[in-house]
Amino acid sequence: MENIIIAAFTVESEAYQAFSELKRDPVCKQSLILQAILVKKQNDRLEVSDVFDVRTESRIDTRTGGLIGACLGILGGPVGLLIGTGVGALAGAGAETVNLMKKQSILESVSTDIGDNTVALLMLVQETDNTVIDTKLNKYAVTITRYDAAEVEADVDDATKAQWDVVQAARAALYKAACVERTAKVAAARDRIAAEFDTLKARLGLNKAGEDNPR
Repeated sequence: MENIIIAAFTVESEAYQAFSELKRDPVCKQSLILQAILVKKQNDRLEVSDVFDVRTESRIDTRTGGLIGACLGILGGPVGLLIGTGVGALAGAGAETVNLMKKQSILESVSTDIGDNTVALLMLVQETDNTVIDTKLNKYAVTITRYDAAEVEADVDDATKAQWDVVQAARAALYKAACVERTAKVAAARDRIAAEFDTLKARLGLNKAGEDNPR
């Protein structure tokens, strides 16, 4: 079974210790860790603290990729901000976006698992026995949650489409506001310029048609 494991730690130092231990020994007969990312959530913002991927020599300054990276990208983006505030926050968004967001139960759960001021370890694993990784982690103060990796990927794909919809809606709203503001500015400028000519005409004794005023 391929799973996304979320391990939320009560003690920050224990999270780093667990990450180091799993990085040293990511493979055994019953479980294989493909990717692991250590994150810290503060003020509702996710920050990546460390990464390892058994396929590459990952470093912290390397762009985070893969399924977990995509999941974090969604949670850290505009749709991620809306996940925590409910579908009501999508007022003005397209019906397709609202329908997609109603289905984001897994991403909502992942977002809830990583509470504010929490350090969490996210792993993409293949397991035939869940107790192997649980045994390594349960010596710490930790809450472990598993999600079907394929279900997470499907939700991430839907959310990515919804995110584009949200971005496009935001751009359209900004453009509309800019157009309204520009229309008002143009009208004000037109009135001001016309008033300057009216003042000049009055001083020169000209009527508005540009003719001499009758004497």
